[in-house]
Amino acid sequence: MHPHNAPRKSFGNVTFSFVSGCLQIDRVEEADADSDADLSIPAERVPDLIHFLLRISTGKVRRAFRVPVTEGALDVWVMAGSDRVSLRPLHISLVGIGLAVTGDVPFIVGDAVAVEMKSSGKSAVITGIVRRREETELGIEFNDCYRDGNLAPPEALRQIIAPLEMQWLRARRENS
Repeated sequence: MHPHNAPRKSFGNVTFSFVSGCLQIDRVEEADADSDADLSIPAERVPDLIHFLLRISTGKVRRAFRVPVTEGALDVWVMAGSDRVSLRPLHISLVGIGLAVTGDVPFIVGDAVAVEMKSSGKSAVITGIVRRREETELGIEFNDCYRDGNLAPPEALRQIIAPLEMQWLRARRENS
């Protein structure tokens, strides 16, 4: 029995739910209860599964430090299809970016996007997925930031973030 407010999500022929602090895995789409059918999750759904598991496991899990971005320190454009929108970055990490939203923005949760960034003479285009869309903020998770389960973001992204982190640390030290 699953409480109505319990987080529950299906991936392939598997349904995961989080009930009373326990992850529950159920088979779905089976022909009969005695079937030896394998539980299967399509490869393209694995990132969504990981995101779901991280979200339910401890609430707010951060896989990388968020660097606050000073206004004007980073130019960002988000692109999908024929849409290209300039947005103000709020924070960036090795796995994603948070962007301020004002007015109508054509992106919704689940959209595959490309994020073009320019800062201090460096530039990068990183693909990602819109993971969060709120009235005033858009959250994008970058693709290709893990290799063999380890954090391994593209070098171009590291080159964008390192100076921003140094700038933030310097400002923090000056203000303390």
